[in-house]
Amino acid sequence: MESTRTISKPCAAAGVTKRKLLIFFVIVFIGGCYNIYFQIAQTNRLNNGVNKDHDTSTTSNSSTAIRPPLVEESANKRNKKFISYELVKDLPLRAVYDIMENDQLSCHDESGFLPEPFQAPGLLDFSTLIDTNLNILYVGDSVGVQFTQILQEATHPIKRETIRYAWKAPHENSHIALTPSGGTVAGTRVTGLMTNTSRNVHRWLPNSAGGGWLTRDVREMKRLNRHWRPTETVSYKFGRGRSPCEEGEVEGAENATFPSKEEYPCEEQDFDVVVHQFAPGWQPNFVKGISWSAIDEMVNLSFDYLGANTVVLQTIQIMNNVENITELIEVNSVIWKYARDFQAKEAQRKSKDGRKRRVVVMDLYAYTVSLVLQNSMAIGLVSNDRGATLQRQLQESNDFDTYLNLTMSLDDIYQRKTQIHFKTAGGIEMFKKQSHICADANCDKKSRITADGQHWCTKSTGGRINAALACLLRCSFGEEAKADKTAKEMKQCEWRCNKKYMSLAPLPWDNAEEIEVNFNMVDLTNKKLRIQNNSIALRNY
Repeated sequence: MESTRTISKPCAAAGVTKRKLLIFFVIVFIGGCYNIYFQIAQTNRLNNGVNKDHDTSTTSNSSTAIRPPLVEESANKRNKKFISYELVKDLPLRAVYDIMENDQLSCHDESGFLPEPFQAPGLLDFSTLIDTNLNILYVGDSVGVQFTQILQEATHPIKRETIRYAWKAPHENSHIALTPSGGTVAGTRVTGLMTNTSRNVHRWLPNSAGGGWLTRDVREMKRLNRHWRPTETVSYKFGRGRSPCEEGEVEGAENATFPSKEEYPCEEQDFDVVVHQFAPGWQPNFVKGISWSAIDEMVNLSFDYLGANTVVLQTIQIMNNVENITELIEVNSVIWKYARDFQAKEAQRKSKDGRKRRVVVMDLYAYTVSLVLQNSMAIGLVSNDRGATLQRQLQESNDFDTYLNLTMSLDDIYQRKTQIHFKTAGGIEMFKKQSHICADANCDKKSRITADGQHWCTKSTGGRINAALACLLRCSFGEEAKADKTAKEMKQCEWRCNKKYMSLAPLPWDNAEEIEVNFNMVDLTNKKLRIQNNSIALRNY
């Protein structure tokens, strides 16, 4: 053994030196390999649009832990765009970000009530959990803000940023959340139509009519699509930010928390999806304003400027700011016909970049028809026989024209008004509708479908809204989606999703599987929340 060998001191010193040199070179070699590996990993994270280094403590523990994971089987899920969802029975939608639901509406005060027919299994007794790496932008008024916020909750985000407040906290104008799979769900509040005319018109920003929107805020959201990092919130419509990426803002950036472009990358990444929730309540004449040409301008702006390849158009819901059902039928017919025309033309178009542009309809009108009809039956405004017959006819309809024509018979119910009146943005005095906001015949109890006739009680209704959008996006990005899908195939997929979720068609809980829900998400202040529940679920139903 070496310990028994006799050697001279000079030779011993030389041996030690050689060993030290050998150890030194091994350490240098290992260190160099690790540095190369780290640089490659860092580059991959940046190329995937998400830089998680700023918060490894949160992201390492906040991925979805649902059985089975809500992730498509893919070799590289960040390169392949996907969306997957589960409908989870009796998992409450908490409306974590929806201040309209929690603070400003009477959805859950003592007078709030959900009539018994709505409590049947499979109607409103579920919420939707979504996993996606898509970059999704919602555009709409305060109702659109609600939809954005409940979609963010459905993806259980690991980080969230407010780009701009509408007038003060916590009323958000532009905001964005990061999903565990590296996608984003963003929203910008637009009190009108998002067109080139309303681009960068500050005085038309909320809470003023006109549909103003800011390219500055869109760029900032696109930067977060590309590199996630903290941003500095801008207050009010005329507020200026301190982004080093924006000309005119650099001067005020020296005191910001991100003083350099190295810490505040300026590269952008487009959105994959843009969802338009039209804002009829802010338009003096929405029937005239939501025209074919206006829709076409919004859609082309979504493709050409926002970068989307799928645009979702939501039909106009039953709401107080409407004189009669005929107005809704007229506008919603235009929305449906525009989408059908676009689908047919796009199927014939030769794409130069290999990318198919898609326009699909999410039928919120149908959802509110189902809710109002069921509520009218529950509080005695329409007989059960008449209501059941209409429900069956609506469910059996196989095209939008037939469906819209059937809803004309609801106009007499819709005209039953309460004594609660208000003025629209156009100065017209309107009355809230009994079938819409009342949970009993005398309106002693308020509905937990909508408390004010415009905004939603999302804890009750949000599960179907999120499920419908996730289902529609799978028509474009799901496992079965393909670039050469025909217009007929897209139309069939779109129709199935609306029939299942933009209605009160009961979910088949008998086919559900037992699951354990266990994941983290953040609240409005980016504080971690733990969500746990044992339940049953339907996956991608």
